[in-house]
Amino acid sequence: MIGLKEGDRMKYQRDGRVFEIAKITRDFLVLQALDDSTQVLTGKASLAFLFAELPQSGVPDVPMLPGRIGPLLAPMNRLEAPR
Repeated sequence: MIGLKEGDRMKYQRDGRVFEIAKITRDFLVLQALDDSTQVLTGKASLAFLFAELPQSGVPDVPMLPGRIGPLLAPMNRLEAPR
């Protein structure tokens, strides 16, 4: 995890969500979920066991669920009948 920079993406190991490093300070990192639903403040010492580093090429720009091979789809409006 050496050489992290703002904009790098990390995978949260508990639920598989992908976060982008928004800010780096001397001791802490602020990570922003790709869907803007969550921000996480974590110490650099705990980063290694909470997050896994993702390769920077080919990382999806859409949120993914653990174990899924495709992006999340928006739920269909319940009032709209399927066509």
